[in-house]
Amino acid sequence: MNNSSHPEFSICVTTYNRPESLLKTVESLLSQTFSSLEIIIIDDYSTDKRYENIVQDLPNDKRITYFRNPTNLGLASSRNVAIGLSKGRFFTFCDDDDIWQSHYLHSVYSVICENDFEIMVSQKISHKPVKGFKGQLIQFILAGFTPPVGMQIYNIATLGKALKYNPIIKSGVDHDLWISIGATTQARVIWINEDYIEFNSNFDLNRMTMNYDLRYNRVMSSIIKWQGLYNDYYPENFFDKLKKNYTFHIRKTVFVSKLKSQYSFDLRLFLLLIKDIPIIIRFIIKKYRINRKFELSTTFDKLSKQANTLIDEF
Repeated sequence: MNNSSHPEFSICVTTYNRPESLLKTVESLLSQTFSSLEIIIIDDYSTDKRYENIVQDLPNDKRITYFRNPTNLGLASSRNVAIGLSKGRFFTFCDDDDIWQSHYLHSVYSVICENDFEIMVSQKISHKPVKGFKGQLIQFILAGFTPPVGMQIYNIATLGKALKYNPIIKSGVDHDLWISIGATTQARVIWINEDYIEFNSNFDLNRMTMNYDLRYNRVMSSIIKWQGLYNDYYPENFFDKLKKNYTFHIRKTVFVSKLKSQYSFDLRLFLLLIKDIPIIIRFIIKKYRINRKFELSTTFDKLSKQANTLIDEF
């Protein structure tokens, strides 16, 4: 199936100063066994001179569109540009340093044809032998689930204007979109219990995701904005709990990433993680309880348990 004028999938790739990894990412997207797709590359005003010839370096494929922002707009605005340019039924994205497994779109398309949904995600979240889970987005949010990195597909037709990223959010862009959609729509989610992405393995301490202080401050700023915009749509203390969960998640992610990258041991982050020992213990207990539907939920309260019961297996 290959119809470049009306593709099934519009894939946004935002890029900034990473031409070599961008080319590898694009090659992986073009290698998809499901070919009805378009790739929309948004260059967020890169300063790397190698981008001057990037169009010539890209594969000669009519399914590729390259657009350079007139100034650095940030991730949220860049994705909005891609949404405006998209021609597909479904919008998705891939970071410019990640690789998709070649059968990804082909694997999820059969599920798409069998289900009505606004959001589809793919990430292994349960060791139970089930294909996936489905329910309302608000229930996934209340159960403690957050958008997986990549592997998100949005139904353009049914979401309409709700599919728009908030340009003022600098960190937690995907989570912001979910909170917004969850507050203003009855969006349905299909969650496929599989992994289809190979994440970047080259850890760079200069990346924002590796900078604990910068990432923490930006995420806390985002949560404050969400609280102001959507507090009336979510239960009492929801955003306070979200702050605690995000704080632990950032500490753990940055610390583990630094260890994997073989950089020096970060004593300050280690001491911060020690403060989270009660959360870590509860996380481990919950992960290995066989009578729970999910293992990776990080909200530990009655509301979370009730939300879990409203999410169905398939």
